[in-house]
Amino acid sequence: MSRILKTPINIQRIDLSLLHGVSLNKLGRGTNSSIISIDRVVLDYDLTQLMRGELVINQIIVDQPAVHAISKNGTWNFQPLLELGGADGSPKKQDDKPANTPPIPFAIN
Repeated sequence: MSRILKTPINIQRIDLSLLHGVSLNKLGRGTNSSIISIDRVVLDYDLTQLMRGELVINQIIVDQPAVHAISKNGTWNFQPLLELGGADGSPKKQDDKPANTPPIPFAIN
């Protein structure tokens, strides 16, 4: 995950239960000024499908997510994450305009 996001991702504890799935506890991005923090993420899988060799996730539960957006000198602290989706991966040129919140791609199915 850290390699994909090009930033450290901290996970305090990982719990694995055959019956209840995988639980990731105290997730955070970065070291000092965390942009994103999540108390717990639970991946609930289908045990019968797993026994057949297939991993089927029934649901993903996210407990207490928090986003800490900070603008400093016209740059938002989460902008590097948005730029990961760019074609060339290079940072976009900064304008001399006042800082505006960039569009955040977000979808819920």
